[in-house]
Amino acid sequence: MDLCAVAVRGGRRSEVAQQLIPLGGWRLPDPEAVAVAADTELIFLSPPVGSTHVRAIVHDTGCAAGLSAELPLDGAAEALRQAHAAARFARPGVATCYADTADPLLRRLLTTAEAGDLARQVAAGLVTEQDGKALLADAATWLRHHGRWDPAADELGVHRETLRRRMHRVARLTGLELDSADGRLALSVAVGVLMRPGAWPS
Repeated sequence: MDLCAVAVRGGRRSEVAQQLIPLGGWRLPDPEAVAVAADTELIFLSPPVGSTHVRAIVHDTGCAAGLSAELPLDGAAEALRQAHAAARFARPGVATCYADTADPLLRRLLTTAEAGDLARQVAAGLVTEQDGKALLADAATWLRHHGRWDPAADELGVHRETLRRRMHRVARLTGLELDSADGRLALSVAVGVLMRPGAWPS
């Protein structure tokens, strides 16, 4: 059995799940059993119904949606990841397929030898620190919030000044100018390469 995942933001989010799931032939249980809701996003698994149907429903409900590839049942976790990633590129009233975003290309680029070399060079100073991996994880959260201190600190459960001190350490240990686009790009590569399971240098 194949399935796909849909991540929906804004608009009448719950209506998308209520329409799509029965359309593919699945019975619709309590919506809380098939969907996970965050403050801004509803994400759920669905039978494959084709992007045309998804786009029509999303347009009618005014939502922005990300749609994963069709995957087998054991690929449910990857489908949810793809849908969440695709939703970041979607606009209100539009459903964006994961394959049409930059994410697959970026993930392939992060597997190249050149990306690995850059990541190890950037993180050389972090690797020697006992809390280096934790600092890089904090940096990943900070980057995900586009360098905004308050939302990043809130997600980490720390005061913004605590996060500032940690990021100053990251900047010192990596030698990067984190106020520059190039510095943040290099740090993003290090995060993308070294935060994968088993990738942190031992």
